Amino acid sequence: MTLYRPQTTTERSLTEYSLDAPLLTFDIPTLLAQLKHEDLWRTGKRNAMTLLKDHGLRVVLIVMHASTAIPSHQAESSLSVQVVEGRLQVRTDAEPVTLKKGHMLALRAGIRHEIEALEESALLLTLAASQLHPAEYKGDAGEKFSWPRQARAREML
Repeated sequence: MTLYRPQTTTERSLTEYSLDAPLLTFDIPTLLAQLKHEDLWRTGKRNAMTLLKDHGLRVVLIVMHASTAIPSHQAESSLSVQVVEGRLQVRTDAEPVTLKKGHMLALRAGIRHEIEALEESALLLTLAASQLHPAEYKGDAGEKFSWPRQARAREML
């Protein structure tokens, strides 16, 4: 069974990818290659895929083009950002922090932050809650990136 997802070129099958299995393993380099092969990556600022969505826990793989940012916001839950590729700068009211491959940052709930890719980058965002994070939306349009994406009659502008 294949779902329709606007603005992507790669079809992700429900039989190939599940968010609710009792045990999940992920080949991060293969998933990054897949994300970078989709139209949304070629035409947009970033692309993302929710790897795990469970009660109280969400893990999202995000790829960002150089010099793009997830605008300043605050999450309602604690979170961590782990850099898989590239370099990121995370800015908070306290101070900017530069992270490179292998580095991880943890933030408590409610801390305002912005994430900028200093070069083409990939990160794992882990949220200690079930609500969506702004990184799971397309730019300012508000389209969710999480998988499985909902079938839509029209694209959001």
